[in-house]
Amino acid sequence: MLITDSQGQLTLKHSHPSNYLTITLVLGIIAVIAAILFDTFSFFMQVSPTLLSNSVPAQLHISKFSFLDACLFYFFGYALMQIPSGMILDRFGAQRILSISMFVCALSTLCFTVATTLPLISISRLIMGISGSFAYIGVLFVAIRLFPLRYFSMFVGIAELAGAVGAVLAENPLRLLISHLGWHASFELLAFILIFCSVLIYGVFSYLPNAGQHPGKTINLRDCVLYMVKSRRFFLIYLISFLIWIIPMGFIAYWAVVYLRSDFHISLALTTKECSVAWIVQGVMSPVIAWWSNRIKQRILPTLVCMAIGFISALALIYLSHGQRAIIDLCMAGIGFSAASITLMFALIGDFADHHYAGSLMGFNNMLAVLAAPAGQLIIGFLTKTGHIALPHALLFFPACYLLAMLLLAIFMKLQKKH
Repeated sequence: MLITDSQGQLTLKHSHPSNYLTITLVLGIIAVIAAILFDTFSFFMQVSPTLLSNSVPAQLHISKFSFLDACLFYFFGYALMQIPSGMILDRFGAQRILSISMFVCALSTLCFTVATTLPLISISRLIMGISGSFAYIGVLFVAIRLFPLRYFSMFVGIAELAGAVGAVLAENPLRLLISHLGWHASFELLAFILIFCSVLIYGVFSYLPNAGQHPGKTINLRDCVLYMVKSRRFFLIYLISFLIWIIPMGFIAYWAVVYLRSDFHISLALTTKECSVAWIVQGVMSPVIAWWSNRIKQRILPTLVCMAIGFISALALIYLSHGQRAIIDLCMAGIGFSAASITLMFALIGDFADHHYAGSLMGFNNMLAVLAAPAGQLIIGFLTKTGHIALPHALLFFPACYLLAMLLLAIFMKLQKKH
């Protein structure tokens, strides 16, 4: 018989423990893989509209900008559901919530392929974002329930890698798939794969009943907020997470493209390739940094190293690159390396959080990371347009974020010493 101990890890009571432990491990790995595929799909759907921004508007006789505005509803649903998604997972468990959210996300993707008006596109993308909000938190939730806590940071890194893979797949690989199948058939194929994952994860948790849900504790928003407010640790973790993620999402995803094109006249194709270096390095290095953190049994020191590398890379990109591709690639890699430290912020939450609030706390942290994207874009836009500051000088906001993150990390270290 499978039971869940006080630390939320699977233990075994059976006359043949070795056989059932092996089965449990295999089923746990399958469950995590299914959740990771959902995470990859979620990031894929965030990025994919860019590639469709020419063909779909032409088919539907709408403007490119109207189509992209409608697709933004994905982010509204995704960001708004981060805290509720964590609380819902804490309350009802992975089996029901992940399988349902995967299925709904697949259905909304199919609706997106047949939508012919902007309202339908907006609604399908909104539902896609709401259901996709469970993807990233779902990986962490399944990992913390099925595996020992010492491996949690590794799974956070793998989840980050899965997201980066999804973003990369939504570019050239998707273009190749669309060229062979067409965009309708391509998205339908992906939706049916997600439906298969939904059935798979429901079936796996049927054999791991205690791992799919928490032992009946009702989680409400008031209890969760009070738990967060009482701890200065979580307040600092959330601020640092926001500062870490505002740089890749605000700088690399938007303003770096504008800066490289306007100041150095680099083509859009080359600029996007340069920016993809940051995402690839961020995805690859996330599990590596998690492994390093576990190896030295430190969270703050690796994060400080990442912030220092990011600070130097951002300054060099703004003032020293002069449009030279080798230097730009190196700077982008440094910024991607620094972004991988977001893994350690989730690991810190896993280290300190009450097990019953883990999903909610990680959901709040992920919501701040999502909100960092528009925040970075709006702040630089305000500085350049309203403040009339030259773009290279306005971009110094991002190196300043690294410095502030390092200051907060020093405060966190001092707080740790007191405890």
